[in-house]
Amino acid sequence: MPLYEFTPSFTVDQTDLSLTSTGSGVHLKKDVTVNLGILDRVSGGVAGNQELLANPYVNNVSLDILNIDGTVKFQDFLTNYKSNAFSITEYDNINVFGEYTKDFGVKATVSESSQTNTSEFYFYGNVPEFSGITVRDSTGTTSHSSSASSKTDVNASGQTGVLTSTVTFNNDSNYISFDRLEVYSSTDSAAFNSQIDPNPVFSRNLSNETIQSFDINEGELPNESAVYLHFVPYGQLGTGEVWTVGPYTFKDNPPAANPYITEVTSGDITGALGFTPISTETDDQTLDEVLAQGNVSSRSIAAGSLSVGSSFITGNLTLGGDIVTTGTTSIGLGGQRLRLKGNFIDLQYAANSAETPQTFLSIDSSETIVFHRQGNFSSGISVSAGQDISLGGAVIQADSDPNKSSIKYASDNIAFSVGATIDASSSEFAQSNEINSFASAILLGTKNKIFGDFSTILAGSENIISGEESTSNTSVNSDFDFIGAGSGNQITGSRFSSVVGGIGNKIFKTSNNSFIGGGTGNVLEGSPNSVIGGGINNYINSAESVQIFGSYITGTSVYDGYIYLADNQNRTKTPNASDTLFIDFEGGVNIKTGDLTVQGNITMGGSNVLTAVRTVTAGGNTLGAGETLAFGVGGDNIKVTESGGAVTIAVDGSAELPTETIPNLATSKINSGTFANARISESSVTQHQAALTLASGQITGALGFTPLSGVLSSVRTVTAGGNTLGASETLAFTEGSNIQITESAGAVTIASPSGVTSSDVDSIVKLTQAEYDAITPDSNTLYFISDESTNSPVVNPIKTVTNNYTITDTDHTVLVSGAASTNITLPSAVNNSNYVYNIKNITTGAVAISGTVGLIDLTGSLIINSKFESVTVQSDGSNWYII
Repeated sequence: MPLYEFTPSFTVDQTDLSLTSTGSGVHLKKDVTVNLGILDRVSGGVAGNQELLANPYVNNVSLDILNIDGTVKFQDFLTNYKSNAFSITEYDNINVFGEYTKDFGVKATVSESSQTNTSEFYFYGNVPEFSGITVRDSTGTTSHSSSASSKTDVNASGQTGVLTSTVTFNNDSNYISFDRLEVYSSTDSAAFNSQIDPNPVFSRNLSNETIQSFDINEGELPNESAVYLHFVPYGQLGTGEVWTVGPYTFKDNPPAANPYITEVTSGDITGALGFTPISTETDDQTLDEVLAQGNVSSRSIAAGSLSVGSSFITGNLTLGGDIVTTGTTSIGLGGQRLRLKGNFIDLQYAANSAETPQTFLSIDSSETIVFHRQGNFSSGISVSAGQDISLGGAVIQADSDPNKSSIKYASDNIAFSVGATIDASSSEFAQSNEINSFASAILLGTKNKIFGDFSTILAGSENIISGEESTSNTSVNSDFDFIGAGSGNQITGSRFSSVVGGIGNKIFKTSNNSFIGGGTGNVLEGSPNSVIGGGINNYINSAESVQIFGSYITGTSVYDGYIYLADNQNRTKTPNASDTLFIDFEGGVNIKTGDLTVQGNITMGGSNVLTAVRTVTAGGNTLGAGETLAFGVGGDNIKVTESGGAVTIAVDGSAELPTETIPNLATSKINSGTFANARISESSVTQHQAALTLASGQITGALGFTPLSGVLSSVRTVTAGGNTLGASETLAFTEGSNIQITESAGAVTIASPSGVTSSDVDSIVKLTQAEYDAITPDSNTLYFISDESTNSPVVNPIKTVTNNYTITDTDHTVLVSGAASTNITLPSAVNNSNYVYNIKNITTGAVAISGTVGLIDLTGSLIINSKFESVTVQSDGSNWYII
């Protein structure tokens, strides 16, 4: 696997910004955060979310995830994003690639008012890579230059009781983040590959050094058995190649061959005493003979085994074996310091000489004190009631009441850190928590810091509570604050404030008594007594007692006391009044249960404004508070239609009025208008004799002869359309709209023509006779009945729309020509059975198609992304189907 070790680079051709800019770099962690450097053509740099939202030239950012070869792996990972900072977490990476992939790219597209600019950046990561391993066991020291390579002798000096390994990495520490090293053992070089969930014989965290050594102590490996060692290196981005080396033989420290001395000669102790003892018999003396000369010495005594009664040793006593006592034994005098020296010190306990001693306290070469809980030591460490354990200037005290189990801590602050050490010289110290204040606590997590008094961070990473500590101006101190968890959260210069969790949330500039519940990138600046419940990139500045619930809300004006409830859509959301409830949801407000009671006035800012409330009376009845005004489908020959909230009630021109539905009308009522497809029977006409005056010339043609003046007994007036004909006027019948007048043998017929006009037709459909017989004809549709073999023309309406549009039953083909993404909504599939609609995208934006009632190919919606792509759908009475 290649190593990527290079400084980040990014290339922009400023002479041609239409070209794609490219760059690459090496990342160290699985979570990657990207900050885009955006420049507009007028005002220069765009720094931060607030400036991007306010910038008139930069519209939004979209992001694709790329494979390392530049192909698109996940298109539109972010769309219409209004921030120049974004993160790709380990969780995101796994969702995109299926498993964590350390090498990948991103494609960022910044939309300006006049064009788009595209940049690609590729992230590379490294895992640990061994260059060599050296091992020292009981036979000597050997090295390896690769996995399963032969041993190369370094020296023949072996060791017992410990096995020492030194690993060397190829990696440059600037381009790798080490995690830990685990060592496994097996009796065969290939046995490790077939093991299931093996247990390591050794595991430790790695520093970021390229050469590291460690010891495996007694008990981890079998004594005097040849084993192969398998070294597994882990980095923050994954596991490196496993190296197998060996075989190696671990050998425990041997016990003393002869721990007891039965006789001491003059030669044995001459050097220790500094003189040659005198003996009357031989040069050799017993220890009793030596002690008879005096039992006090400032010299050291070296002995294999030494039995001491009531004697006192005031000098050094060097022993190669055990000190065996037969009675109560004291080491040291009262008032004197007792020192135990050794590379390893164990304190053991045995109830009697026959019992195997058990270690209860150990001090090893790394200066670590270990309390063992073995055998009879089930109670662990016991501290009497009321007693203290002092740790530097801090004190841990057991409660003075022995019946209570409480513990008291006396410390300026308490900070718990991860890892095995908090030594500042250790590589693990970089992960430690830090407190620089009074009466504060950090309980868990890494890299958390507190600089304010009486404050707490529970967990998380890289959270900070800090402030300008000033005794004269306590308003800028960060005291009495709380951060629950999360990462990168800050409380700065604010008191009595809390951030429960989330990422990159911030309370600062005297935002006292304020609260952020969670989310990402939320900011309270100079806004005391305020709340952000969560969400993404909310920003409130210089406001007091405001509450925010939602995302992308920006309050930069001095308005106080408002509550803003919003959705998660990334668009401009700005409060513009104090002490006001703002409800900002793209999908509207839906009150599921209960009434909406308003004591004051309702002001509407849309195209339809409700200025007053009126009572509604229909059919002589006034609607009650809980009643709804409903328009039915219409009575006989009445058609009720609705479009855009407008209700139209009209006579249904597709049917004639039956005679039984025409009431008896007063004469004054029948004075204008026309009658379609109806005749007035002779018996139904009452002659108004006094109103009619006719001259012989006016009725000669109608009678067929010239009447005699003496025959006309009376004259009647003629009224039409509310006007009475004058003596010189002629009654003439004129055809109106959709009225046909014919005359035969003096009989005038007024009827609705059998044909239709263009204003009566909403759509024209070509059908075969079989297709027509299978449907219920619509009165507003003109049907052409033709055989399948003919090519009779079909005329269908076509319409072009530029914004979101809901198709009506008068449409057939809809062309979408909007600059941005457009939503097209189909009418009800249930109410428009057999209807066919064509939708065609003639622009570069996406077209989203959905239905009000019914699915599209049994899915909720479909999207036309490409220009000049089209789709045709038809209803089966329940759903829409693509045909």
